[in-house]
Amino acid sequence: MKTNISKSKALRLCAFALLGGTMISTTGCNNGNIDINKLFFTVKGNQLEVAFCDRGASIYSIKYKDQFVTYHPKDKETFITNNFYGKCLGRVAGRIPDGKLKIGENEYYLDINETKGGKNNCLHGGTNGLFNKDWTHNITEDKNYFYVTFNYTSPADESGFPEILNVKYAYKVSKNDGELSLDINASSSGLTPVNLSFHPYFRLGNSGTIEKHKLTVNANNIAKYDNEGHQTVIGTESVTAEGNSPWNFTTTKEIGKDIEEAAKKDEVSGGYDHIWCFNNGNIGEHDFELRNEETNIKLNVTSEDSDAVIMYSNCWPNLEQEMNDGEKDTKYAAITIEPYTFFTTEKESIEKLFIDKDKSFARHITYKFSSIS
Repeated sequence: MKTNISKSKALRLCAFALLGGTMISTTGCNNGNIDINKLFFTVKGNQLEVAFCDRGASIYSIKYKDQFVTYHPKDKETFITNNFYGKCLGRVAGRIPDGKLKIGENEYYLDINETKGGKNNCLHGGTNGLFNKDWTHNITEDKNYFYVTFNYTSPADESGFPEILNVKYAYKVSKNDGELSLDINASSSGLTPVNLSFHPYFRLGNSGTIEKHKLTVNANNIAKYDNEGHQTVIGTESVTAEGNSPWNFTTTKEIGKDIEEAAKKDEVSGGYDHIWCFNNGNIGEHDFELRNEETNIKLNVTSEDSDAVIMYSNCWPNLEQEMNDGEKDTKYAAITIEPYTFFTTEKESIEKLFIDKDKSFARHITYKFSSIS
């Protein structure tokens, strides 16, 4: 049943740790009256500078060789209160239509947090999803890496999901090159669906849009819906059968080449807001690449335990909102890359997301920034 969960008591631990010659502010906080600035901390290597935030076990920003490669609100309070910029997704990434979840003979009613445009979905975990919680964190290091680990225990019935869920997001930031990885793990007190992911917005450079960025996605299929509202995923449809689908990135092309055609064919998305399903059943070493030849930066994403990716091209910006260093939010300014497990509303598909006491959840994602050779 749908229940209201009381907020945890505020837990504040504030310290400063000097790691590898870089001053890092650390804090672990739960919901309550907090100093927003104490939720943020930064680690810096030779090529990467990563700013983290306890809200949603998130990455506030990433700089590669002193250029922003992420897109985020300049104002930290705006970042805190916005659901998805750079935050974790879950308990279930993706949309659950009408928030209805059935496990065995029991039916659960999840929090609805997407109603715009006639939709009625539990999106990425609902109103009280993990992205909306303050996690505790720990930082360690060795010669080559910073290790930033976030932990959160989600009580039974949070956002309507059954069972207690213990979740860990463990980031590893290279001190020497442009590699950042994320290990997501979860264990449960009983049978419950889990499909955890991460929601960063990428733009490989300090300004402009991603329309000139070139994208390669080794995916012959995208999600197929049973209506025009993008609510119920019922399967997949080919992007290669016609040969010129705007969603076909199997051959490298500029994102802006067909984005307006995609917007005309699918007015709900307004551009790209779709699920691509990878040909090999996972995101392999050469399956996903984003590059900006103007800044000479490329990003390769891999995830051996994700068979799909959700990408959203900032189709509906907040034009008055200041982003990064103060620029106004712009249509097509960035694109999200959210590896996850593809599922439909069919019983067998939902059940593949279930974990139990003796079955944990694990997802590994690697983001590698480098110069275009």
